[in-house]
Amino acid sequence: MFLEQIIKWLSKILGWEEQVEEPMAPPKPPVVEPTAREILYKVSVDSLGKEMSPQDLADDEVACVESLEGVIKKAFGFYVGGKTPILATWIFLDALRKDDRFEEVSKGQPGDIILCPTGSGNGRIRGHVGILGNHNIMSNNSYTSLWDASFTHETWYQRYEVRGDLDTHIFRIKV
Repeated sequence: MFLEQIIKWLSKILGWEEQVEEPMAPPKPPVVEPTAREILYKVSVDSLGKEMSPQDLADDEVACVESLEGVIKKAFGFYVGGKTPILATWIFLDALRKDDRFEEVSKGQPGDIILCPTGSGNGRIRGHVGILGNHNIMSNNSYTSLWDASFTHETWYQRYEVRGDLDTHIFRIKV
């Protein structure tokens, strides 16, 4: 005990401070920014049940591109068509191919755009466009005019590829 007091007294006089190691805080996890595809998916899900073509530039039964343009505008602040939304699937296909913010991909993921353009099939059904989800495809519902997820991947395939013989294109947003 006497020895400990001498050591403390000498430490004070000589400036020897006892080194106490403070426990290290765990490292903070890095902030992971969502990809543009993930943002588009989230905004698409948040838009379910809403009117995404409020300008009504196209009739509700053919407003799929206008509605998708509304989702893109809500997510990123722009229309692929420029100042106004594009209204036709075959024009939208051409615009996506020319736009550096999008790339055509062979395998889709949630948040990618799926597009079957009118005029590419047997003429029995019109084309359609939507956003891939995990199990469903979100798009304009021609009967209700609301953004919904009424197609599964299988029902989309059966309707547009099998029945309509339409070409299928998938685009990923890069911004």
